[in-house]
Amino acid sequence: MRTNPFIDLPMTLRRFLLQVASAVVFFGEIFYGIYVGLTRITLRRGPVSEATRFDIHRRIQQVFRWNIKAHPWLSLTVDNPHGETFERGSIIICNHQSTLDPLCLLPLSPRILMVMNEKVWHTPVVSRVFRYADYFPLASSMEERLDYFRDRTSRGYSVIIFAEGMRSRTCSIRRFHQGPLWIAEQLGIDILPIVIHGPGHVMPVGVNYSNHAALHVEIGQRIKADDRSWGNDVKARTRSLHRYFQEHYEALCQRTETGAYFRYFLPEMFSRIGLRRQAERELRAHDGYVDYVDAGSPEQLAFVEGNDLSGVITLLYALVHPDTTVVPGQPTAQANLRRLYARCPNLPPNIQLDA
Repeated sequence: MRTNPFIDLPMTLRRFLLQVASAVVFFGEIFYGIYVGLTRITLRRGPVSEATRFDIHRRIQQVFRWNIKAHPWLSLTVDNPHGETFERGSIIICNHQSTLDPLCLLPLSPRILMVMNEKVWHTPVVSRVFRYADYFPLASSMEERLDYFRDRTSRGYSVIIFAEGMRSRTCSIRRFHQGPLWIAEQLGIDILPIVIHGPGHVMPVGVNYSNHAALHVEIGQRIKADDRSWGNDVKARTRSLHRYFQEHYEALCQRTETGAYFRYFLPEMFSRIGLRRQAERELRAHDGYVDYVDAGSPEQLAFVEGNDLSGVITLLYALVHPDTTVVPGQPTAQANLRRLYARCPNLPPNIQLDA
């Protein structure tokens, strides 16, 4: 079972300073968005052309791309095996992990719009930028929603809907609502599934600081409006799509959550019990232990259980292989992990400690 241990990382001076810098950048981007909206829409004489609106969306895409490139802790990997170009309108269905989810999605294309929940839509100052960006509030009548989707998709835009409705604290795939697929069926438009991984680790639900992790996006194959292989009604198609997301998200976790992925996580976690420097020394001396954990062979597991003195490699192995029970054999590893688990309830449950 996968958990979200990034919730338990401590606040550090470096993280605090980065958050201050991120807040300055964020508000700078907001005011830039307001300036662009005022000059290109509000103060413009005559009707706003389609080219003008597209220019605003292009600027949004460029800002989000710059944000990722400039951030010292973030990287974005996009897997697009079907060659999606976003040139035809669709409803994008995506899993929901964090307030940072748009950071994964908006850099993909200037033809992507978002549906916002009521709380976010009415955020002071920021709401004005959402209106300039041509986004749409979720708390609207069904007739208004259909009109919005019909108009935007007919103009070649794809609109993101988070079918789970709420962010997942553990990053697992929650139950899907039927509304997005109902709208797609009513309008006869394509569905484009996009699976994301990492935003819930960078900024988990309920946490107001960012962690060192990577962002990954997997763009699926379009589901045509008349494709009945996913089911003959909205309920069946929703169930099939939910199963698709569960399978592809798990596959994405297995590809990305390697020893290298948790390289920066371990020292910060062990700082909870005063062993940060020891964890850093071990990881540096053994090149992050990637050769000991990634393959997950019985020989590697036996080596970890019998030779780990500190608990560092045991925790790393448990994170990379959440379905494998790990029993640390050394008393010091047992003691360190017992202290760590007493302070951090979101660590993986597959480490078996003595009572």
